[in-house]
Order: sequence, then structure tokens, then C-alpha cells
Amino acid sequence: MEEVFQNGNYQREANANMNAMETRKEDCLLDHMEISIVEAEKRANRALNLREFYTVYLIETKVTDPDFKNALTRISSLWRRYTEFELLRAYLEISYPYIVLPPLPEKKVLYAWQKVTTDTFDPDFVDRRRAGLENFLIRVASHPILSRDEHFMGFLQQTDGWRESVKETGYLQIAESKLKALSVAVRLRKPDKRFETIKNYGIELQNNLCNLLRVRARLVEKQHSLYKLHANYGRVFSEWSAIEKGIGDELQKSGHYLDSLAATIDTTLEEEELIADQLKEWLFGASALQAVVRRREALQLAKDEAHDALTTAFEQKDKVMQGKTGLMSRLFGSVDTEEVRELKILQLEQRIAQHDETVKQMDEDLKSFSIKAIMDIDRFQHQKIVDLKETLAAYCVLQFKISSHRTYHPHRHPYNLHSSIKSFMQHLALELLESHPKYTFNYGVHDPHTGDVKTQHEMRDGDVVHGSYSVNEPDGSVRIVEYTADDHNGFNAVVKKVGPAIHPKPVPIVKYVSPAHFNSYDYEKHY
Repeated sequence: MEEVFQNGNYQREANANMNAMETRKEDCLLDHMEISIVEAEKRANRALNLREFYTVYLIETKVTDPDFKNALTRISSLWRRYTEFELLRAYLEISYPYIVLPPLPEKKVLYAWQKVTTDTFDPDFVDRRRAGLENFLIRVASHPILSRDEHFMGFLQQTDGWRESVKETGYLQIAESKLKALSVAVRLRKPDKRFETIKNYGIELQNNLCNLLRVRARLVEKQHSLYKLHANYGRVFSEWSAIEKGIGDELQKSGHYLDSLAATIDTTLEEEELIADQLKEWLFGASALQAVVRRREALQLAKDEAHDALTTAFEQKDKVMQGKTGLMSRLFGSVDTEEVRELKILQLEQRIAQHDETVKQMDEDLKSFSIKAIMDIDRFQHQKIVDLKETLAAYCVLQFKISSHRTYHPHRHPYNLHSSIKSFMQHLALELLESHPKYTFNYGVHDPHTGDVKTQHEMRDGDVVHGSYSVNEPDGSVRIVEYTADDHNGFNAVVKKVGPAIHPKPVPIVKYVSPAHFNSYDYEKHY
């Protein structure tokens, strides 16, 4: 996938001296302004005698660059509802269809488990959504194109009239027509292979993150229940210590330890929920990536339809010029006069000119869209790898942190555990995110005391795996298994034995005959 993004980066064709790093360093709003959402508040709406609650979020902005002139004011604070965030994103999606838009946080709880409430007014959920909305604004403000939009600046600082100014752009009418076009299943005659690959990658990324979040929810459910079971044991030990004089202190210490162990899980899982929110951001980001591809497909479909209309007009003109008439004319014997024929040709030529202009314009629009989309998808890919590496590494460090309450002792392990785990997990995450995995693995055991002798070797290049393993049999021979696996042929293995089979000589069975015993009667009779 990385190769597709790099090969399709038309920005390098436009400017050979500009690379991807320079693109990401392009000037944006975040270089001149601080943006934060500092507070959330629950309010009531009493319209039509119905009491309805909703949440508003306080956005604060501060201009940090004294030379920056595009802000409406130097310092501002205003309240916005979640629906206004949705309005902003819908406007940006219509105005910049080639950009992979940053996603909004979930409106309802996804992948919940027993301790996570599904109440959207729960303080913990509201605070996590506040952090997600702030992240959305920062993502938009750090984008070199989106951050320059005047309506985005109005969203941040315009207290009154912002909603009306956005609606005046006419984006709602455009959105309705776009939705109708996108709702139809598109089957292109000649799909662009680059965007087909990107679409498939987006689907894979979405499925992988869905599975990861689903498994994580199940794991957390069991983990939480296990730790709370320790609390029950802690209570039992504490009560037991009251009636045991000899081991009372030890029982009480054990009870306190189990109580403290059970108490650690709540704080840890709260941290883990924040990590899950970061994974959900890229889950929604995968959907945004697919949406860009669908919008391009709609453009290509419109271009193909315009080209078909042009071809049809040419065919009709050829028939009129050759004097070929329609079926009805042949049946009723009517024949066009020369004047009528010239008039039809003139009308068809005008139609051809219109269709030709439409095809050229749509072709230019499609090329422009493709160039801009590939550039932004490349930016999306780089940001995704950086963020997911950090997120997955943080998740694994958190799991080691949970285990350290029972197994990790700092005085026994002088090395930097956090740094080692983070480095390892970043490398592992990069391997997981690559669309073309490649590795080599070797393993061996030679223990003369137990007779355990075995080896294994495996090599992967993309979807093709080659490997082998060997094990010493009890008869002295070596069993070797060589295997290959790929998407086309599946798994195939060849088993062979090397070396002579030496069977141990049978051990003779010695029959033990117990000595005769004399009873007292025989003893006395004999003597």
C-alpha cells in the first residue's frame, strides 16, 4: 500500500523539489492560533412544552502570532453543540471532496462493556467526547487547506450567524445530489487501479480495527471480572484474619494486597478507554478514506455517461447524413426533406459540441480530483502510521503496567522497561500496518539432558510463506517437514525422514520366583 501512495504522489511531478515532509510542514492555522475545548455543559430545551437535554462545548481560541491577520478576534470563547460540529464537517466534505476529512468522535458508545455506560450524558462519556471534538478541531486546523476556510474560522470565533452563513453557500443542495449519486452501486468499465487498491486497503483497515476493538471489549470484560474477584477474596481474608490468632497478620496483609490489586483495574481501564477512542478515530478515518474513493468513482461514472452521450450523438448524426431513417419512418413511408435533414444535422452538431465540452470539463475535473486526492491520501497514510504506532505501543505498555503489579520489581530489572516495550511494539505495529509484510524467523533447541532436539525456520515475503521444521524421533531418525503457503495454493507440506532408524534391543524379561516359606508345622516336623 505504501508503494501505491508513493507512486501516485503527483505532487512530486508538479514540483520535484517538494517532498512529503515539506507538504506536512506547510503553513496552517495551528501555527498561529491555540485551540481548545475546555468545558462541557448540559442544558435543557423547553420548546413545545417538551423538556429536552443537550450538551454544549466551550471553544476557546487565542492568536499566538502577532502578525496573523485572518482571525476575527485575538481571543474568543463560544459554545457549540455537537450538531454544529456535524454541520461543519458536512460543509467541509462537500467543499473539499478530495480530502480525507478528520472524523468526529462517536455520537453513541460503540464496543461498550459492562462498566462503560451507554448514557450519552454520563460525565465520563461527555469528557471523552469533549477530548474527541478538540482533537477534530486540531486536525482540521493543522491541515494546510481546510484550516484556511473562512467558515471554519467563523465556527471558531463567530458567535452569531455562523449557521446561516454556511447554509447560504448552498452546500445542502449539493449534498443532496451527491448523496443520491453515492447511494447507487458504482461499477466502472475501467476503474483506476490505484484507487481500487486504496479502497480495498480502507476496507481492510476498517475490518482489522473493528476486530481489534471487538476483541478488546471482550478481554476487558473478563479482565475486570477477574480483578473484582480478587476484591471478594480480599474481604474473605480480612474477615478470616479476625478469628485466626496465629496467622491473623499474614491473612490481613494478604487481604489488603488483594484489595489494592482489585482497585488498580478501574484507573487502568479508564486509561485504556482513552486508547480505544484513538483506535476508533482511525476506524472512522478508514470510512472517510473509502468515502473519497466513492466520490471519485461518482465523478468517473458521470464522465463515462457524458462520453456515452457524445458517442450516441455522433452515431445519430452519421445516420442522418447517410439518409438512414428510423423504423417509424420506414413503416409509414415518410422521408425527410433536405431542409429537415440539414436542420437535424445542425441540432446534432450543437448537441455534440455541448457533450464534447462536458466531457472535456469532466475529464479535467477527474484528473484534478485524482491528483489532489492522492496527495491528501499520502498525508493521511503518513499520519496514520505515526499515530497507530504510538497508540498500539501505549496499549501494550499499559498491559505490562497491569502485570507489573504482580510480577515486576524495579530493583530486579534495572533496564528501562517502558522504553524497551515501546521500541518493540512500535516495530511490531509497523509490521502489522504494512501491506507487504516481510520477515525471517529461526528457532532451535538442543538439550542433551532431555534429548529434546528440534529446529524451525520460516521466511515470509508478502503473502508467500516458506518454512521448515525438524525434530529427532525416538528411533534416532530426524523428521523434517518443509511447507509453503500462499493465497493461491493454500498450505502445502512435504514430510521426510533422514538417517537410519535404530530400534533399541529388547530387554529380556526376568521372571522373579519368590523363595519357599516354611510354616511352623513343617519346621517342627522336619527337625
